[in-house]
Amino acid sequence: MRNGAFLDWGLQVGFIFDVRSATPKIWNSGDQLFSATSLGTIGRAVAAVLAKPEETRNRALYVHDLALSQNQILAIANRVDPGTKREPLKLSTDDVLKASYERLGQGKFDDETFVPMIFSALWGEGYGGHFVKNDNELLGIKQRDLGYIEELVKAVLKK
Repeated sequence: MRNGAFLDWGLQVGFIFDVRSATPKIWNSGDQLFSATSLGTIGRAVAAVLAKPEETRNRALYVHDLALSQNQILAIANRVDPGTKREPLKLSTDDVLKASYERLGQGKFDDETFVPMIFSALWGEGYGGHFVKNDNELLGIKQRDLGYIEELVKAVLKK
């Protein structure tokens, strides 16, 4: 099964977007859609796969709660918490991916090498961080909307 970035965890720890920060990282334009999946949805999807062995046998299954962009999360964070002035730090996945491959060539196998590769997979062009088609219907997983993101952001910010 292939799920999107861990949504709730990623917001809580600032991995997919740091809503607590005045200078959150925005990758590339920030408008790239990426698939995101809460930990609960991943669990429900795994249970659904086990309950449907014939329909899910020998195939990759794609599941996500929704597709969204970092700029959408930024807009929600600004709406939920207007008192924090956020000035995003724009970063390039191409730049960090190049540096990661250089580190890999030097035999450095650590977070500084591999985490930027995850960012590139999510927000870099051509890597498939956005599931255009998914298997949510087959697995009984309902799509979420941006209202769900707003609730998650409120919880992280305790608003």
